[in-house]
Amino acid sequence: MVTYDHFRCTGPASARIVAARFDGPRPAHPYAGPVTAVDVSVMRWVAQHRFAAANGFARNVMELSNDRLAWGLAAFACGAYIVVARRYRLAVAVVGGVVVAFAASVILKDVLQISRPKPSLALVYADGWSFPSTDATITAAAASSVFFGLTWLSAQVRRRLAWTLGVLLVVVGALLMYVGAHWLTDVVAGWILGGAIGVGAARLTQR
Repeated sequence: MVTYDHFRCTGPASARIVAARFDGPRPAHPYAGPVTAVDVSVMRWVAQHRFAAANGFARNVMELSNDRLAWGLAAFACGAYIVVARRYRLAVAVVGGVVVAFAASVILKDVLQISRPKPSLALVYADGWSFPSTDATITAAAASSVFFGLTWLSAQVRRRLAWTLGVLLVVVGALLMYVGAHWLTDVVAGWILGGAIGVGAARLTQR
């Protein structure tokens, strides 16, 4: 996981968001593991096209993602809905899917040992291995378990929900690549892995 202690912008064209602390050692080699040419090309393109406004947006989102109050309020709202609506199977599917997705991503990272983008291409310093993206994996698991768990919704509402969840996943994935925390293949693999786990969790709890 990325630890964001503070952020600093150094200029409109080359503004950088700097995370001063990380919780573990970075791989010694900048490209350990099979990093693809596509990954490197995409990350170089991203690094060359960053600008201050987008950097500020990324900073705000990353700060919000580490805000315990925001997470607490979200958890309370979800818990209240589950209790009032008695959607306990949905809760099991979402929580179970996220837990399994997190564990699967961690195991794959330790097995494959693919390093993150080097600091010269990144806005943040992130510790640990890169593939697959844990954030992409757990968000995809949560989104897919919610979508396939809400079987009682009308077709129109489900379409709107699908678009909303899809946009959120793309935004999360884009931000992970924009700040240089993950390669493109990390994010895509996380979507696929998390999506499959989330669908499986939703199906299992519906039996």
